[in-house]
Amino acid sequence: MVNRDHASGSAALNRRSFLRASTVAGGLALAGCLGEQEERDGISVGVLLPSPPDENPVSLSMRNGAQLAVDELSESDDLITEEIDLVVESTNGQPSTGQRVHEQLTRGEDPVDMTTGIFTSEVLMAVMDGIADSRTPHFTTGANTPAASELVHDEYDRYKYHFRTGLFNSHYLGESMADFADGNFEQMGWDSIAVLIEDYEWTIPVAERLNERLEDADVEVVMDERYAAGTDNFDPIYDEIESEGADGAYICMAHTGVPAVLQWAQQNRSFGFGGIHIPLQYPNMYEDLDGAPEGAFTQNFATPTTPVTEKTEAFGSAYVEEFGQEPVFSAYTTYDAVYSYATAVQEVGSTDADEVVAALEDQRYTGTVGNIEYADASEPNAHDTVYGPDNVYGLYAQWQDGEQIPIFPEELATSSYQGQ
Repeated sequence: MVNRDHASGSAALNRRSFLRASTVAGGLALAGCLGEQEERDGISVGVLLPSPPDENPVSLSMRNGAQLAVDELSESDDLITEEIDLVVESTNGQPSTGQRVHEQLTRGEDPVDMTTGIFTSEVLMAVMDGIADSRTPHFTTGANTPAASELVHDEYDRYKYHFRTGLFNSHYLGESMADFADGNFEQMGWDSIAVLIEDYEWTIPVAERLNERLEDADVEVVMDERYAAGTDNFDPIYDEIESEGADGAYICMAHTGVPAVLQWAQQNRSFGFGGIHIPLQYPNMYEDLDGAPEGAFTQNFATPTTPVTEKTEAFGSAYVEEFGQEPVFSAYTTYDAVYSYATAVQEVGSTDADEVVAALEDQRYTGTVGNIEYADASEPNAHDTVYGPDNVYGLYAQWQDGEQIPIFPEELATSSYQGQ
């Protein structure tokens, strides 16, 4: 494995470097398969982070998840046994920067064979034409917008190179929140709720699907607010929630999540707090916020000690051993993305993009977050992870006594919801 880490400006990690001449499973030498197309020594993986990895837990986990997958594949006799080059770039959360670094990765002097990562929907949509023009398979592992999959559905031949691995689009995030509500609100004592969603583009489909489902649910929605992006004072909102007598604030937030949970805890508000809350997914949040997350819960995809699949705990252990800290969701999804691609390459014996796309469309790969299948091109969510209990369903974990404890779905729960 060779690593060229441009995002942090640091030297390449170069923990391991392997170049093997053995064949992949099935007796086909990958280099031989590639020989008629172009002369090259191996394959290369490009990762697009939202920021330099030392600035953001999502970025750090994306890079480390890809790094761990590449290291394992470099050592494996079962999949790719060629040199694997990992190239890491940062988009800095800017669409224009995303376009530039994606073009550099895919159409520069030394183009990569696949790309993965991207955290914001705005950046993803900005690089969709680049994905199409470069004909380089891309695996989104952080951005939720359904607009990318709609492009695959509407203009398949052009945009078929986009996949979303182990991650729901925003519509299915709303579906997930509704499934949790159906399965848990009654025993939680949440008879009335305030729906509280930050006003960003990515949350619009979440709110639409959640509200559709809640209309038929046995719960009273006493307040439904899309609050302004950048809100840092939640006092007026929380006062209204309490005046309406809501049992819980059912929330969807990322950018504003830290002040929201801090003020909820510090003010000892009378209502429960949970839903989709990106900062609450981070393993260090409890310590960083001096215990403020206690009692709050969030949707997640895995924890290092939860057997979502037979691979989850092994990945968690390997990640902690290698990097000295627990992963956040983007490590799981990016790790799975690299393996999904590698499995398809092994199957067809080539990195030819069209052949790999065809293999991915038929793939059912057991990853760390569930059984990954990509939705058919005839579906509106074309090439997105299929959502459901038999595929990728996610889990909800509550902070209890300083630990992230799974409370849903039932087969993964190790405790029940603990109220105020």
